[in-house]
Amino acid sequence: MPALCLAGVFKPEELISLSRKRADAILDSVEDDKGMMVAINLPDTELKPLLKDKKDIWPVNFNSHKQTILAGTTPAMTAFMTEMSQQDIS
Repeated sequence: MPALCLAGVFKPEELISLSRKRADAILDSVEDDKGMMVAINLPDTELKPLLKDKKDIWPVNFNSHKQTILAGTTPAMTAFMTEMSQQDIS
């Protein structure tokens, strides 16, 4: 949302209101599990094999060539974060 605002798609004074509406729409579309998001610090080429057989986890934002934001269900993300921690991956 901030990037769209800075690009002039809407006025700065609309940012908070539109961000709230977006968040409400997202949260209203899910059921009991609101899920989780996490930033993982790995190049895409190393991350893809780790996600190959994972269900309920998706890359949702590519911050840089060494950091990706993942989102997924709480159980899937919790298990994945435990695996990554055991491999010393932040």
